[in-house]
Amino acid sequence: MQELSYWERLKIKWDLKSDWSLVKIFCVFAITGTSSAKIGAVIETAFLPNLDKTSIVGLLLYILLVTIIYQPLLLFVAFIFGEFDFFKKKFVRIFKRKKEV
Repeated sequence: MQELSYWERLKIKWDLKSDWSLVKIFCVFAITGTSSAKIGAVIETAFLPNLDKTSIVGLLLYILLVTIIYQPLLLFVAFIFGEFDFFKKKFVRIFKRKKEV
C-alpha cells in the first residue's frame, strides 16, 4: 500500500474535492500574510513614527498589529478567491474551542 502524499493528506483533512481548491487556499494564506505585514508596517509608521522598531516594545506592537489585521484580511482575501466558506468554517471551529477553555 502506497503512503499518501502530503498534498493528498491535506485535501482529505480539509475535506477538499480538487487540487485547485488547495492551490487557492495556499494563495490566500500567502497573500494575506504578506499584505498584513505590509499594511501593519504602514499603519505603524503613520501612527507611531518615532517608535524604535528594534526595541522589544516596537516589535510587540508590530506583532499585535499584524495579528489584528490578519484575521479580517484573511476572510476578505478568501472571499475574493471563492474560499470564504472554508475559512469561515475554520474560524467558527477555532472560536468555539476558545469559548470552551
